[in-house]
Amino acid sequence: MQNKAFPAVAADIVGLALFLAVTVPFLGPFISTPTVRGGSLIFLVFVLVGFALNRLKRLEPKEGFSAAWLKAIDFTNNQTALITLGVGLIIVFVLMQTNLNDLWGDTVDLFENTGEVHEGEMTLYITFGPIFIWFMAGALYLAGYVLKTEKVIEKETAAYGWTEFVGLLIINLLLGMFALFISGWLGRTAPALGTAAAFILTWLGLELLFIPVRLRHTFRNPQLFSMLSFLLLIGLIAYFTL
Repeated sequence: MQNKAFPAVAADIVGLALFLAVTVPFLGPFISTPTVRGGSLIFLVFVLVGFALNRLKRLEPKEGFSAAWLKAIDFTNNQTALITLGVGLIIVFVLMQTNLNDLWGDTVDLFENTGEVHEGEMTLYITFGPIFIWFMAGALYLAGYVLKTEKVIEKETAAYGWTEFVGLLIINLLLGMFALFISGWLGRTAPALGTAAAFILTWLGLELLFIPVRLRHTFRNPQLFSMLSFLLLIGLIAYFTL
């Protein structure tokens, strides 16, 4: 294995180990079913991912795997593509929080208790309540994903490898949480769905959501081993959520 790929591959290996040893047994019950605690955990990691992406953007580009198809999909200099991909994940995150926190049920309860809640209070709740906070977290994530940075972490420094490892590991932790939620949501909304179909849908969802996030780093250090290890990680996490 090339040394250039080692931090990213290590982040995938450690990410899978933490998913199986920590996320599934200890956090799974709060994420796969609607709970405020599960929503809070995902919220925290989601914000951390925004900061991780900001650090990963500072990495000085390295030479690595080169192919015409990889250069053709490089969207890092296309602000429209960056914003679209970033907003797509944010929308999924907000919908996930809405489900985990049972926002619609709470809102209905507030409307039904008209003697206890006034219209002004309801307006403040809807305008500056949970949805506002979730979109603020999304704004932090979008800034980390889209905005350029002039600061550079040089490729010959020890900080380069540690930034790769820690930043990608945080992304992998969020990947595992999203996988548990998607699997749990499919189980609740489509209980008759077969195991194979649930795996495919979970796997496809993770691919669509997280490959663009990982590519944000891959374009700076394109290593074939790290690309393959991440694809394998997605498949294994989708499998172990069944």
